[in-house]
Amino acid sequence: METAMQRADLARSTFRKMSWRTLPLLMLAYLACYVDRANISIASLKMNHAIGIGESVYGVAAGIFFLGYLLCEVPSSLACHRYGPRLWIARIMITWGLLSALTAFVWNGPSFVTLRFLLGVAQAGFVPAAVLYVAQAFPDAYRGRVTGLFLMMVPISSVISSPVSAWLVSLPPVAGLQGWQLMFLVEAVPSVVLGLVLLRYMNDRPAEAQWLAPDERAYLQAEMHAENLGKREHNLMEALLDKKVLALGMVNFGVLITHQTVGLWLPQIMASFGWPKAEVGWLMAGIYALAALAMALWGRRSDKKRERKFHLLGALAVACTGLVVSTVVPGTYAKMLALTVSLVCSFASMSVVLTIPTQILKDRAAAGGVAMVMAIGSLSGFLGSSLVGALREMTGSFTAPILMIAGFGCVACATLARLEIGRPGSAEVDTPPLQSLPNGPIATSHKE
Repeated sequence: METAMQRADLARSTFRKMSWRTLPLLMLAYLACYVDRANISIASLKMNHAIGIGESVYGVAAGIFFLGYLLCEVPSSLACHRYGPRLWIARIMITWGLLSALTAFVWNGPSFVTLRFLLGVAQAGFVPAAVLYVAQAFPDAYRGRVTGLFLMMVPISSVISSPVSAWLVSLPPVAGLQGWQLMFLVEAVPSVVLGLVLLRYMNDRPAEAQWLAPDERAYLQAEMHAENLGKREHNLMEALLDKKVLALGMVNFGVLITHQTVGLWLPQIMASFGWPKAEVGWLMAGIYALAALAMALWGRRSDKKRERKFHLLGALAVACTGLVVSTVVPGTYAKMLALTVSLVCSFASMSVVLTIPTQILKDRAAAGGVAMVMAIGSLSGFLGSSLVGALREMTGSFTAPILMIAGFGCVACATLARLEIGRPGSAEVDTPPLQSLPNGPIATSHKE
């Protein structure tokens, strides 16, 4: 008969392998994804003048990415559920890499807006696919820390890419290409390469991976089956229109607008605060390094305390407060400190919000529910960026745009406060510290 100690050892070995064989590839993929999505913020310092666009057109282009994302998020997520994450995530990565490279050759506002829309269409479904893959590989009690590790690639992408992007943009012309054009071409390569690697090494069903021992596969399948028994059955339409799912979408709108929209305008906001343009890349890297650490720690704390709602609410409320404070305090350093606190807390809240839909939904309904939460959230990118550009041109400052973003975040806080969210299941054992990657390839594929 299996003892509690043997079961605990089995859990440790299973989730250690799952962590190191699945997460690195997904994290690298999301890193490449976000670099290609957000590098226009650095490029805008030179590109806007080169192609003859103003701040309002840039705002529309930055935001219309999320319109394409919104329109295709649910269909793409359902296609992933049908065809499997290996093929579908690889398709997404290769397509967006090629489109990102083409951004180097835009010549005016309409061409830039069109290509950003197509990039949003191409990237749609990536995050829901990855979140659902994590939900298949890790029980709910581990999901906050795992999701936090995955999503912290958003700020880490800026830690890595901001100085590199700023350096590439500053280069003199090479073969007739300006620095901002070289940036788009160089930073698109990892997405295409990783898409091909993922196609070779990722598996569709984590619980059937051949690099797990037979007893580990049986344990993971049993754990996930037991967890699904506690979830109410939803059909797809019920999941898409579920009041709690729609409310979580509104909360995600507030979470994303407080860091995603701010991030797209951050170099220009920092310049308006009086920060030297030459130092923007390095300061952004420092801010996003703190944000990455906060995501990992906050997601882990949420798991340890077995609590989601107030971890999410507290972080988002501080993020909104930081935005407001940045508009009223005097001095460049004080403004940047308030903005830094806001961004760090907003990213921390992101590590919690996407664990909740998979806590209440399963199977195809989970695919649709996660996609709906992400789709509603993606509206923040479209509306937020467009409104920031318009308000900036109307008022000549970033005060009104920042207060507008904080207002949306406050609405999200009020929505979340009214939601009833249960506790995640308790982990049998705490996740052990992972010291080193095991030998062998990442996420080795299995044969049916």
